[in-house]
Amino acid sequence: LLAMGMTGWWGVQTELFANAVVQLANHFFHITISREIMIVIGGAAMIVTAALGIRAIGRLSYLAVPLLTAGLIYALISLGRAGNLTSIIHYHPATSSALSWGAAAAIVASGFIVGASMNPDYARFAINKKHAFGYAFTDYAFIYPLLLIASGVIAISFNTKEIMVHLVPPGYTWLVFVMMMFATWAANDCNLYSSSLSLAAVLPKLQRSHLAILAGVFGIYLAEIHVAEHMVSFLTLLGILISPISGVFIINAIGRKHPILFEELSQIPDWRFAQLIAWFSGALLGYMTTPKNDLGLGLFKLTTVPTLDAVIGSACVMLAIKIIENRTMRAPNTVPNALITGRSYASALDESE
Repeated sequence: LLAMGMTGWWGVQTELFANAVVQLANHFFHITISREIMIVIGGAAMIVTAALGIRAIGRLSYLAVPLLTAGLIYALISLGRAGNLTSIIHYHPATSSALSWGAAAAIVASGFIVGASMNPDYARFAINKKHAFGYAFTDYAFIYPLLLIASGVIAISFNTKEIMVHLVPPGYTWLVFVMMMFATWAANDCNLYSSSLSLAAVLPKLQRSHLAILAGVFGIYLAEIHVAEHMVSFLTLLGILISPISGVFIINAIGRKHPILFEELSQIPDWRFAQLIAWFSGALLGYMTTPKNDLGLGLFKLTTVPTLDAVIGSACVMLAIKIIENRTMRAPNTVPNALITGRSYASALDESE
């Protein structure tokens, strides 16, 4: 599921990248570039670094992050000088394009929840627990929300979706290409890298780099058939399907004081039915609370944010299963339920003996 979601998101961003390059080349340099060829060239470049691994992605980030930060600061300073702050405060979107609170929250939360689900892929490279917690908390609680707000302010003030054009001073339009290339390259490589790790868990006999190439080729195909045109529906669906995974993660981490040992990993069964039941329950709940115009059933409302409904649903089911499991394990002369523990009935009997 994570592999499919991350590959789809990689295809969306690859298509957006190609479309932006085509528009900028035509607008600033009056050069016509084939969208299809640009998708292949940009996608192939991203596949190379994702296949190489985390070091290549890290080096790209060292180039992309300072450039983007400088560009955002320049654009925001320009807005202050132009006196556009009043128009930003009193801005109201057109009725035809306005989103409901639940739909807007679901779209934003989908990006967050995907990042949270991908977090273990990068936390394993942290020096210690404090470093892992520190970067995750700083990013999700402060940096990413500020980035979204800054991008929204710039888009509203200049009345355009192409905010990259306004991140550089006049006469430096070539920098837009450099910034956009590095920014999309670094961010999108993370999606493909996580997709290849998820595939490697399912197909352990294949090399991760080969899986990254295969996923990237499929992502290029998705970009060629205009997957970005369905981005809102895709994000909503992604949030409903992936967010319950985070709910399961959270409950499984409660009460654990020590990290999982390698010996424990070797004993984990291939199919963990309790976790699958919790995930499916959360996804089903999110699907039922998603409005019909967003491809859901729209049967009822809980928090008005389907992504949050899915997280809460999976977390509650997983918590109930853990409570039942603990009570079963504590009861004298009882055999642990094979469905709850995910182990065979024979191994449960061995334990009880």
